[in-house]
Amino acid sequence: MESTSHFVEIDGSRVNFSGPNDYREVALAKAKDKILSQNEFFYFEVEIVTKGNKDDRIIGVGFCTTKPKNSNTISNHMPGQDNNSWGYHDDGYFFSSKNGRPYGPSYTTGDTIGCYLNFKNRIVFYTKNGVNIGIACHLPEDLPKCLENSKTHLYPCVGLRSQGGSIEVNFGIGGRKFKYSAMNNDDIDDELYGENCLEVLYNSGLIYFLDYEPNNVLALMYRGKAHLIMKMYKEALEDLTKVLENDQNNFLALTYRGKAYFIMGEYEKAFADLTKVLENDQNNLLALTYRGKAYFIIGEYEKAFADLTKVLENEPENIIARRYRGEINQMMERYYESSDDLKELLKINPNDVWAINAHELVEKT
Repeated sequence: MESTSHFVEIDGSRVNFSGPNDYREVALAKAKDKILSQNEFFYFEVEIVTKGNKDDRIIGVGFCTTKPKNSNTISNHMPGQDNNSWGYHDDGYFFSSKNGRPYGPSYTTGDTIGCYLNFKNRIVFYTKNGVNIGIACHLPEDLPKCLENSKTHLYPCVGLRSQGGSIEVNFGIGGRKFKYSAMNNDDIDDELYGENCLEVLYNSGLIYFLDYEPNNVLALMYRGKAHLIMKMYKEALEDLTKVLENDQNNFLALTYRGKAYFIMGEYEKAFADLTKVLENDQNNLLALTYRGKAYFIIGEYEKAFADLTKVLENEPENIIARRYRGEINQMMERYYESSDDLKELLKINPNDVWAINAHELVEKT
């Protein structure tokens, strides 16, 4: 992070505001690295370490544009209160190029605010403590093209007018996890793998076949699944790809390779594998679940809704499908349907903190 304000102290990802208690003194800190629109979407989070000392303090989380020749020039306006700037403020208002409106709940010390930008569908939404608040705005139609042509640079930014205020920015690097589980895959567990392939691999001696029979499909399959469980995704891809080189219609290998691509963020490759599986078996719940979640992440909400609904028709207690369909309904302003999905989640697990918070937000909406 960087800032031209004399009232900001920056230590890595931590930003502290040491200015006076004066409504005219605003400091904006922006990331050093621009957002790459080629990635289709971008997500970051900001933890409010402390909101500050006075009642009229303000913190805003958002993003702003600069021209390449002015990339070192930083505004001292709150996010959204300048041209080509957007921001969600701690009083619950969202601002876009100087225009503000009520958007979401307020936030304060201890809360974590996430910001998601989707360049393909021009969608922006925020999260609070891992709960999706809903679509805040749509990006200007010409912005993605301007970013691609390097006419404009886009940066994450945080604004502070908060004496003693302090925030911590998380870009998901260096092993740091996001609170919003859609972006860190914490909602994925190993139960979908079925039998314990590690035990089968070693107890059956299949692992040793690969020393003298490196293309043994069964051994490669189990080792590929084992690598997935151990979160060794590149190694899993190598094994599962070898399986498919020998048996291109091995739909179990396609399913697990599709899941590995999904976890690694290679969504187009994941779609290719999972769609091929579903062309053979349209009710494959594992393929439907992960293709549905992948559609959700890239902003293809109706496609995601269709896949996840099909999962729930066959498996009503599928937590992943129930959660993301509830979130899609909320984002599409189908609040009654969202509430129904979240109630079903709470029947499955009454102590699900995410579902409790999400349901409270939908009910207030």
